[in-house]
Amino acid sequence: MNKKQRSNLLGIILAFLLSVVLFLILLIGCIHTTLFSEHYALKTMEKSGYYTQLQEEISNEIIALGAAGGVEEDLLDSSLYVNLQRDCENKVRRSFSGSNADIDTSEFRTLITERVNQAAERKNVYITEEVQNAMDRLIDACVSVYDTKINLLFFTVMAPAIEKVDRYLYIGEAFLVIMALLIALLMSLSQRYKHRAYRTYIYALSGTFLMLGAIPIYMYASKLIERVYITTKSFYDFIVLWLNGVVMRFVILDLIILIVMGILVYLYQKSIPFKRRLK
Repeated sequence: MNKKQRSNLLGIILAFLLSVVLFLILLIGCIHTTLFSEHYALKTMEKSGYYTQLQEEISNEIIALGAAGGVEEDLLDSSLYVNLQRDCENKVRRSFSGSNADIDTSEFRTLITERVNQAAERKNVYITEEVQNAMDRLIDACVSVYDTKINLLFFTVMAPAIEKVDRYLYIGEAFLVIMALLIALLMSLSQRYKHRAYRTYIYALSGTFLMLGAIPIYMYASKLIERVYITTKSFYDFIVLWLNGVVMRFVILDLIILIVMGILVYLYQKSIPFKRRLK
């Protein structure tokens, strides 16, 4: 094996390594800025109409409970849910900060207690111990509905995982970026001519392009997102939009890689010696 062949082989090996490292950097970076991002989750919640749908779902259940307990529907209006968006956002923020503590629902309890008492006053109900116990059970049931909907099990389960993984993602990304820079430097130094260095970079980006592009292709071809089964419409719409956003990030990154490859191909063609181009 002559020197040129050894140089080409080394270039191919380094190009393969760089393509894998770049893929891992983009994969981890994409996950870190979407699935592990508080800002992205809150933005997706608002975009999917999560708060409006969640309020409707809670309202329907509480109205049904109120009807059974003799509380008129007009007393259970939207003013009950004045803190709903704030409570949802606080739950998400706590989860992404590594805390799985539930949101305090004492303010909602105060509001629903006032409405139940107003219903009793309207009907001139004499409050006996038995009646008070029935009212307390109704209030507890309404608070339980609100509490369950606000303190999503999904985020409660995610909280410890985020706390454990998030720190390692930063370390992993930093390590991979250093590796990528070192491999790219070795690729440049191992090639005698500039156009050969460009060629190895094109090989590396081609591999990254294919690996990264395989993710959205698989997600859409397998209809994996469409098969997500969640009982509530509010959370289903949120999760589907969240996952679709993640997939679109991969598509956008792949397009950026394609553009960079196009630039490198142009530079490669320009750097080829004139005599070589005539052959």
